[in-house]
Amino acid sequence: MLDVVVSMEPGRPKFIPKTRRSLWSSRTWNIIRYYSVAWKQRPLAIGFLATLSYLIAFNMLVRYWKGAGHPVNRFVWRIRKRNNDLPPELLEKEKVVTDYFHSRIRWRSE
Repeated sequence: MLDVVVSMEPGRPKFIPKTRRSLWSSRTWNIIRYYSVAWKQRPLAIGFLATLSYLIAFNMLVRYWKGAGHPVNRFVWRIRKRNNDLPPELLEKEKVVTDYFHSRIRWRSE
């Protein structure tokens, strides 16, 4: 049974403080429950959370697989290269990949 007394205005229930309503039966809980379920039905929110989950999982996987000293992405790579903080084997790897890429571009342009 709801502990709500209807006021003189039709359609506006009035909350009485000493009725000892729990959080689970209060209007606040209904609002929280609505918004916690409503985001699941919006495609933009689902896309945002899926992208965020992918990025977090990818960065954790790369850090676990390559180790803490390896740059996780190109952003960190460029910062570490600018600060001369990259190990020599990673600089050599970058040179090999860049040379291969440029050789493929030259082959297509001929």
